[in-house]
Amino acid sequence: MGAGTREPNVNVPTAEAGPFDGGPPFRLEEWLHLRRPGQHRAGRETLIAAGVGWLPLALLAAVHGDFIWAGVPGPFLLDIAAHARYLVALPALILAESVCIPRLGTLARDFVDSGLLRDPDRPRFEAAITSTRRLRDSVFPEIAVFLLAYSIVVALVYPLPIHLTPEWQLGAGTGLGARSPAGWWHVLISLPLLLMLLLGWIWRVVLWTRFLWLMSRLNLRLLASHPDRCAGLHFAGHSLSAFALPAFAMGAIVAGGIATRVVNDGATLLDFKYLVLGLVIFVVILFASPPLVFFAKLLAHRRRGSLEYGAVATRVGREFEREWVERSQSFGANPLQTQAFSATTDLYQVVAKVYEMRLVPIDMRGILSLVAAAVLPLFPVLLLVLPFDVLFNKLMGLLI
Repeated sequence: MGAGTREPNVNVPTAEAGPFDGGPPFRLEEWLHLRRPGQHRAGRETLIAAGVGWLPLALLAAVHGDFIWAGVPGPFLLDIAAHARYLVALPALILAESVCIPRLGTLARDFVDSGLLRDPDRPRFEAAITSTRRLRDSVFPEIAVFLLAYSIVVALVYPLPIHLTPEWQLGAGTGLGARSPAGWWHVLISLPLLLMLLLGWIWRVVLWTRFLWLMSRLNLRLLASHPDRCAGLHFAGHSLSAFALPAFAMGAIVAGGIATRVVNDGATLLDFKYLVLGLVIFVVILFASPPLVFFAKLLAHRRRGSLEYGAVATRVGREFEREWVERSQSFGANPLQTQAFSATTDLYQVVAKVYEMRLVPIDMRGILSLVAAAVLPLFPVLLLVLPFDVLFNKLMGLLI
């Protein structure tokens, strides 16, 4: 059964769930009541995430007089970057745990369901699943993600000049302690939580890469003439679409920062073209790199398949010429119905698939899905720069 035809059951205990259904910062999320043990309720979890990351900032800014006060040069309401981080990106990363993680587990089981796994390799497959679960549930990644997130916060916040810090985050005094209550919540809770979720997804990419690498070490039942042109491994590239929500969240973080500069500082979208290009490159490299572990295996299989299928095609082609060209064999009343022609044509089509076999189980559609997810949050920024009617006419001009 194909990877996209099964709906995995996500309402199962973590210990019995898929090999990627866990990991950092699941323990922190359960401690903060962002989730309940063994349950994934996307709507509830995303609302709680926004409540923890954004709502206290809004309330504390309002109490401090920094929400929308006319005398405040940088009120909280106009900080589009904060809204994008904690009302869009943070819930998207939580939602992705319920939507994307089960897809990875389904793709992992496809090595069995697709018939690629040979019986002698079944214990090694189960060992790979077990070791992935063990790494998923290890406390060390949780601690590492926690410490790394706060280290990044210190590295970002401490050297940042006061004049670059949003006004609603500042209080009385100078230096690192010159922060409002909302500013302290942002530094101690909201930003670290967002970073831990991002780092958690990077850890899952590492686990997925490791799992695929273990699969590449098995004696898989690959078929050089498979119609997917990846010897039967094309389903592994479906993980690119599974990572679409995390890519969208990263795009929302970048788009929010750009929108804030456009609205408050009068910047243009072209000022950030290299930032957007860097975002696209980073997202593609991060999420499209795991299936590349099959490159050497597919390269060897294409070489072997080209030799074997090419030899068969050569023998059949020589026999065909000897029978129908050199001997001037009669074609009969309708030469198009001659079985030799159809059989030779069918064989050549199979051999052509072997020669066209890709060396990585990813295609342009998967890459474009990642790029589209990452740049989609930039569309509202275009609405800020261009009037809607101008943007609509430009889009229609491209389509017509």
